[in-house]
Amino acid sequence: MMKEQAWYKALINDHCENVSGNFLEDCKNCQNCYLMTGPAEDCINSTRAGGGSKDSLDTIGAAINSELVYCSSLAQDQCYDNKFCYNTIQCKYAEYAAHCFQCDHIFGCCGLVGKKYHIFNKPYSPEEYEKLKSRIIQKMKQTKEYGQFFPGYFAANPYDESWASMHWPLKDEEKRRYGFRLQPFQEQRISTYKDVTSIPDDSMMADKSTTQEIYWDDQAKKPFQIQKTDITFAQQLGVPLPYTHYARRLQENFKWIPFSGTLRTVSCGNCHVEIKTGWPKQYDGRILCETCYQQKIY
Repeated sequence: MMKEQAWYKALINDHCENVSGNFLEDCKNCQNCYLMTGPAEDCINSTRAGGGSKDSLDTIGAAINSELVYCSSLAQDQCYDNKFCYNTIQCKYAEYAAHCFQCDHIFGCCGLVGKKYHIFNKPYSPEEYEKLKSRIIQKMKQTKEYGQFFPGYFAANPYDESWASMHWPLKDEEKRRYGFRLQPFQEQRISTYKDVTSIPDDSMMADKSTTQEIYWDDQAKKPFQIQKTDITFAQQLGVPLPYTHYARRLQENFKWIPFSGTLRTVSCGNCHVEIKTGWPKQYDGRILCETCYQQKIY
């Protein structure tokens, strides 16, 4: 009832200046950005960034004082001038690097720690490095590969096990078209798996034996276990134990966050001025501009 009658703030942005996007906090001059907790400044098309992120474009997870990051995912902790990188930490002047930490001037490298002037994990002098990198980039431009992020099949996990799948679930044919890997096999229920109905209704009734059982989530088609930390958490809050596979649990929770990577134009449910929002269409008529929302709740 409350969900159906409540007023909704069009955008959930706090302590921000000159921004567009949603779920932003302490951001300045950030455009088309989402799910960012600052400070963050001068970022465009960025998601799940913040913590000192600056001057970045087309990124996911560029955070913790990272700067000049372009078309990269998880370039974090003082990364500087990273392009087309994945999971880099404290790296500078890196291109097409993955899982590299504390490296400077690297190109096409994977799994390096504390290295400088490496191409394809091989060391070069600074002069040789610049010459060879220039030749490789020129060749990549001819094949139209340079400027593109790693292909989908480079991902460390199948698409269904990614954060992206939480927001944008895809059918198998769509995953193949984008080059993403599919689940290698379908989990099968075996006789020792317990039904979720055997999980204690009251978390205070759980004991060590609860953590030793394997339960079957029939909707997710996956087995799962209840950890000791799950029991402690549920008992502290006085809530039931989890009864779904953790990935499905996350997907259900994500439904409370109206994020699709885009905003749409609607009319304020009170003053009818045009506003941008990320709320789905079923909330139309109850979405308010900032001014009207403040008037309604205070």
